[in-house]
Amino acid sequence: MNKTLSILALAISLTTLVVVGINRGKTLSLDNSMSAEKAALEKRFRALEDKHAALEESHRLLLESSAATPETDKELATTSPEDLRVQLADLMERQKELEQVTGNLDKLGLIKSMEKEVQQAYDILMDESLPVWTRVKQADKLKSYGQFDAKAVKAMMNLWNGTDNTHEKAGVLHALEGMVGPELRDPILAALQDDLEQEKPSGRFRYMAIEALEPMLPDPAVEEWLNYLAENDPEPKIQGRAQKTLYAEDGR
Repeated sequence: MNKTLSILALAISLTTLVVVGINRGKTLSLDNSMSAEKAALEKRFRALEDKHAALEESHRLLLESSAATPETDKELATTSPEDLRVQLADLMERQKELEQVTGNLDKLGLIKSMEKEVQQAYDILMDESLPVWTRVKQADKLKSYGQFDAKAVKAMMNLWNGTDNTHEKAGVLHALEGMVGPELRDPILAALQDDLEQEKPSGRFRYMAIEALEPMLPDPAVEEWLNYLAENDPEPKIQGRAQKTLYAEDGR
């Protein structure tokens, strides 16, 4: 029975991904003729998902009924083992229905389309023959499908180390938002110095650098640089971003 529930959970996860993809417009555009069918499938899926949650609880109670303790006796008393078995039989039937819903969605080409899109983005990110910016841009797509994994992060780190262009480094920091560790502190500070020495410095890089460095406060070297940017950055917007970070750190 645990295997049955695992299969059902997997089917729900896959179908949820499809439904989210539809709602966010991440998949192929559907013709008007498919809209009614899509809406009906989504409604049916939601109903089955609610039913699944209730039946999982029934499964838990049935398992506990074979080894009841004083703490569980009261809860189990309201549901007989026979009722639980009936509900679990219903679970298996609902599983078949959910699999059919998933199959119908696949007939519309959504699942295969999403898989192809994710694989293509991953392949581009890993292709070292392609320009840095082309590869960096794949991060948002992979994140939207929950596929920005450890290998993708490593690829981004390699891109950072492989370019001196601060515009490209800005893209890498954006891709690694929320994932930048202390090991990048010194490289970011060095890149800030290099950027401000350029004829056309990158405001976007300095903005992304501030966001990446912010979690590292109260590191003295980071605070020193943020103070410098807050007072001397050539762009008022960047000055304001640095000031905001420092004020937050001071609790003002």
